[in-house]
Amino acid sequence: MLIRTIFFVPFISLLFYRTINFKSYFILNSVVFIYLLVFLIKSRPGFLFKLPSSYKYLFAAIFISLLSYLLSPVKEIISLEYINFISGFIIYFLVINIDEKLDFKYTYPFIIALLSLGIYDSFINSGVDVASVLKNSNTLAFILIMLIGILISEKKYYFSIFLFAALIATKSIAAMLSIMSVSFYYGFKNRKNIDIKNNSVILVIMIILFGFLIYNIDTNSIYDRLRWWKVCLRMHYLSPIFGWGYSSFAYTADCFISDGLRSSYAHNYFLETLVENGIIFSALWFYFLYLSVKSANGFLKYSLIAALIHSFFDFGINTSCGWWFFMFFLGISAKDNMLVFRLGDEYSKYKKYLVSFALILLISWFFLGFRYFNIEKINNELISLNNLKSYDTALGISQKALEKYPSSIDIALRRIEILEGIYAEKKDTVNLEMLARSIEYSLLLNPYYKAGYKKLESIYKYLGDYKSLDELKNREKKYIYK
Repeated sequence: MLIRTIFFVPFISLLFYRTINFKSYFILNSVVFIYLLVFLIKSRPGFLFKLPSSYKYLFAAIFISLLSYLLSPVKEIISLEYINFISGFIIYFLVINIDEKLDFKYTYPFIIALLSLGIYDSFINSGVDVASVLKNSNTLAFILIMLIGILISEKKYYFSIFLFAALIATKSIAAMLSIMSVSFYYGFKNRKNIDIKNNSVILVIMIILFGFLIYNIDTNSIYDRLRWWKVCLRMHYLSPIFGWGYSSFAYTADCFISDGLRSSYAHNYFLETLVENGIIFSALWFYFLYLSVKSANGFLKYSLIAALIHSFFDFGINTSCGWWFFMFFLGISAKDNMLVFRLGDEYSKYKKYLVSFALILLISWFFLGFRYFNIEKINNELISLNNLKSYDTALGISQKALEKYPSSIDIALRRIEILEGIYAEKKDTVNLEMLARSIEYSLLLNPYYKAGYKKLESIYKYLGDYKSLDELKNREKKYIYK
């Protein structure tokens, strides 16, 4: 009974996404790890558990993603995102092993709250796109595509119409194009059962609407996406096998963009996955997704296809809540087409190791959480002190914090901001040299920190330190690809 409540977690993550901080990450990931521990404790000889028929591809992909993370040049920065990534797989595993039929009526309050906040936002911001607590209307559209599939499969047609109206209100062209594409696919696949003559008006309207959507696509949006996709190809060329590590695009892509709009996402899930996790993971994972689509049931299948088409143009699935919700949806879409395994008597020998592993995972997460709690607390304190221009106090705290947490890029960046404030007031060489050392330290933590090179170049020129300037330029050539 307890395990079936796991489906609340992705819905809760949607509501917390706008105000997401480490506390939210910690609580939600802790809940997922506790669910896994409880599931393993309850398992026993004779216990039935389910896996997809393509589970070998799934497990291989997860293992490769771990190698990708361990080999990442920015793994210290992406640790939290990778943990969130793994939690998505745990959610998938637990969802497919829920024996009871899920009653989605308990999720309606979450859906209503999500949309109500979106409508409220649109009025407050004078009619901008409905974005809800998800910050971005395209992310909300990505979630709505899957929710509509769930409601139609549950025969909640009126509620699904309401959600479709909300989908239109997001003004997400990517979402509408994906819905239209799937509608055409559905019509073609069921053409023998559809009377084209009697539905010709509807067909013409859909074709006109499809053309209208294509015509109204913002050319600047297309140009920006093409630039980001080109960056993906350049990054993939430099690290094709294992990639740069999950979520690394946000921290490294800036080094490949000479001008124009920056982005934390590639706005193409498939290319971003190829960049971050490499070609081996991508081949395994995309093939697993293909097999999952084939085994999906009813309208859930078409919603899954639409969500993946949408992900070709946007980043909803790359957000923390979007990833969790997608893995939840992936689990329920093919829940009835799973391989069933019965644990034999020999399982008793291995159970203690599995439970111990899950317990170690949970305890390790608690210890890591305590570390990040302190870092976030110090980081917020430094921001507050810097805003108050209490530079000396902030500088002392940042120094002690870096001695305790030397791999924290957040504290390193706060220290740079503090020293910039001090130099702006005093204009003395001593503080400028301290600022240079702090920027150099941040480049040790993240050698792809593009702004750091520009700041150091100006400082070394001002100080007349041409030896350091030459060394910096040689280092910049290694990491910055203009």
